[in-house]
Amino acid sequence: MRSIPLHYWLSRVFLIVFLTLFSFHFSDLKAAEKNDETTKISKILPSQKKEAWQKAGLFSESHPVIVFAVYGKTPKFTTLQVAEKIKGLFKKVNNLNSEYFLGKEERMGVSVSFFIKGVAYGPVPVSNAVPLMRQVADHYPQAWPNQVAGNTPPPS
Repeated sequence: MRSIPLHYWLSRVFLIVFLTLFSFHFSDLKAAEKNDETTKISKILPSQKKEAWQKAGLFSESHPVIVFAVYGKTPKFTTLQVAEKIKGLFKKVNNLNSEYFLGKEERMGVSVSFFIKGVAYGPVPVSNAVPLMRQVADHYPQAWPNQVAGNTPPPS
């Protein structure tokens, strides 16, 4: 009578364990595909929120205004205060309407991105925003030529 080597038995045991685990996993996947509960979960979970710069870019595609997104804060000013200041500058210096979207205010230091018809200008630190604002104001009439004469407000 011949003895069977140990590696033969170990390979058999490994194969049986592997096939058993795989069959359980495979059957679980098949059951999940048939179960309606898996599709309901995706309907319950909220979709990922868009960042301020994404909202601004999308908004700018269909609204004839300069749109910008502001992130961060300074020791003296909140994100909202910085955004209102930029909006006021566009109105005062260039007589252009603008809209803004606020990003996260948790970090110190402010950055801003401008958008016209979906085209992004920036992001830049707020300390470099004025030259970029001039460029954006210069490009605005090319993007929205019918809006410049009357400078109509954005549609509601």
